[in-house]
Amino acid sequence: MFTTAIAGVCINLIIAFIVYPLLLLVVRYLFQYTVTSVALEYFIQFIYYVLYFIFLYSLYSFVFNLLPLYPLDGFRVIESFTREVNPVRRFLVKYSRIILAVFILLSYVLEILSNNFPVYVGNSGVQIYDYFDIFYYVGWFADNIIGYPIKLAWNWILTV
Repeated sequence: MFTTAIAGVCINLIIAFIVYPLLLLVVRYLFQYTVTSVALEYFIQFIYYVLYFIFLYSLYSFVFNLLPLYPLDGFRVIESFTREVNPVRRFLVKYSRIILAVFILLSYVLEILSNNFPVYVGNSGVQIYDYFDIFYYVGWFADNIIGYPIKLAWNWILTV
């Protein structure tokens, strides 16, 4: 069960690892030329954004699927290492869907609040609502912690 659960999660990380050098190549070789055609400029930007969002989506999916909630792969990883008669495991099976629904609903409500009533914390550019959004932390962790070694490695490889 562990290998099945971790295989899907690892594919997301592999996709991010493969897409990032393509993103760097687009940035380094296509953005440096002056483009005379507006259509070609939009096409280059389209390719950039597609690769960038595939990279981020793969990282976010990697981290999100490792949350230890019942329908996600993180629970399957925990399930493979624990006994069947475990009160925490029973609790997660029973209430994880509700917890996940609350996280999604809370994220949606906080997004509406941040768009309509922005409240920033100091000069940081971070809104107060981001502190309560679990998906903000998932995204931050995916981009800044998991994605950092990928970015660092490919930037180093492509500059050598």
